Amino acid sequence: MSGTGRKVRLHVWLARCGVASRRGAERLVREGKVRVNDETVTRMGVKIDPASDRVSLEGFGPVLQEQEKLVLAMHKPRGVVTTAHDPEGRKTVFDVLASTGWSE
Repeated sequence: MSGTGRKVRLHVWLARCGVASRRGAERLVREGKVRVNDETVTRMGVKIDPASDRVSLEGFGPVLQEQEKLVLAMHKPRGVVTTAHDPEGRKTVFDVLASTGWSE
């Protein structure tokens, strides 16, 4: 795992790519579901060079790039829940945003 770019901890980079939260990415690494340059990584603290190292996730293939971040602020209406998907079928903030033409 070498290269010429800026090194970053693997679990942090996975979180920036939108694969999982930082804690979730740590769990994926510990469970041996992440490969760097065709080698399974299970040790925490491994640093990668996103410009040159190839990272892949078991069952999903290569992790390509960090996701662009978008921050939205809204006044949430009463009765609307703050979650992407509600198993109880209640209206979510994403439903409200979709009604304005915005999509995930």
